[in-house]
Amino acid sequence: MRITRYIILLILMVHLLTAGTTGKLTGLISDKDSGEALIGCNVIVADTDLGTASNESGEYFILNIHPGFYTIKFSMIGYESLIIQNVNISIDKTTRMNAALGTEVIEGSEVVVTAERKLIQFDVTQSEARITAEELDVMPVTEVKDILRLQGGITQDAGGGLHMRGGRSSEISYMVDGVPMTDAYDGGISVKIENNNIQELQVISGTFNAEYGRSLTGVINMVTKDGGDKFEGFINVYTGDHTTPDPIFQNLNSFSPFNDYSVSANLNGPIIPGRLTFYSSGR
Repeated sequence: MRITRYIILLILMVHLLTAGTTGKLTGLISDKDSGEALIGCNVIVADTDLGTASNESGEYFILNIHPGFYTIKFSMIGYESLIIQNVNISIDKTTRMNAALGTEVIEGSEVVVTAERKLIQFDVTQSEARITAEELDVMPVTEVKDILRLQGGITQDAGGGLHMRGGRSSEISYMVDGVPMTDAYDGGISVKIENNNIQELQVISGTFNAEYGRSLTGVINMVTKDGGDKFEGFINVYTGDHTTPDPIFQNLNSFSPFNDYSVSANLNGPIIPGRLTFYSSGR
């Protein structure tokens, strides 16, 4: 019995030490005409198994949503269905989305609304930057370090080490899917994560929560992608070289198209449809 208690306590401690990897959606559902709260309105996150219903105050919340953009559907008998598209869910953040439903007379119609990201986020008390997978696709970077060097307050020394807010490179904590991945030897990241694998990258440079208690100057929190319900993949290839006739630069007087090249690819899809998926990539 004592051993069982220790095992349960250890599991709880590991759970508390992991960083956030999901977000939360909450809001208030009301009647469009009277403004009264609607009780029992269904809220569904499209293409997932997540959903809930509003309580007696018209409020709802959905936990453990993987970061990304989602379509949220509100439906209730006697009211028009409301669909809100492009709702952005971020790690360690509560997204508030209110809904006002109009009454249905004879034949109801769907109302589609596109969500817009607010310029000022009142629930964020820490200094942070977030880079989504969509933003990574258009950035001229090949490695995670290239992304981090573009963020405010981060510099890179001659040896390649990253420094946040003037601190040592060993004072930055790295998290991958909520698991600490800081190298105990040099303070860097102990595993290499390809840019194609990242769903969202969170850079916290100040006033971080107690869950990052071991961090001194900042936190790099990465959440990887999940596989989809369909088999998808891509391959990316580039090659080139640098050349110049200027004699001040050595070994640049010839051109070879294979001197600098990169090949990357990924593949994802279902293993057991609706239950188990995979996502793999390499470069």
